[in-house]
Amino acid sequence: MISETYRFCIDKDPIIEQAQELHHQFEMAFAKRIQVVTEEVKEEVPEPMVQDPEMDETEILKNILSVGRAMEVELDNMVKKELEVLEEKRFEDARLLVKEIEDIAPEIMEEVIGIMQKNKESLDIESDGTVAVSYDDLSAKTIYEIRKLIRAKKQLKQNRIKLEEESMNVDVTS
Repeated sequence: MISETYRFCIDKDPIIEQAQELHHQFEMAFAKRIQVVTEEVKEEVPEPMVQDPEMDETEILKNILSVGRAMEVELDNMVKKELEVLEEKRFEDARLLVKEIEDIAPEIMEEVIGIMQKNKESLDIESDGTVAVSYDDLSAKTIYEIRKLIRAKKQLKQNRIKLEEESMNVDVTS
């Protein structure tokens, strides 16, 4: 689940750092729970006075089960919080993406729509032929691919401009 969620994030993405911190918090909470369980079990088990050894094991298993359930609830709450943060970040990324693609050329916009279709995003075609897109529902994969496309196109354009400037400088000096 985690590898699927973060596969399309850039290397230095703050979300990856948050996931690492969440993973660390989970490991710490898990380790603390294990220490507490072993201490509780040692305290609750009377030494030689136990007449029914099965009862003793049953109590131990009940304690372990209750700790496991508590950890499950805590993990569930941690995952829910992280999902809320991820959802907010994805929404913000989609909002910023809208600003990035507002002024792009029509041929690039066709490629953007192609990416959206390939990723099965929701596209509504209006009566006048324009395409309406709900950016609120874009997946992280689609946002990543569109940004990658836009960056590549901008880089290509900058390289062309640079080559044109260099060729103009060569022509002037000749």
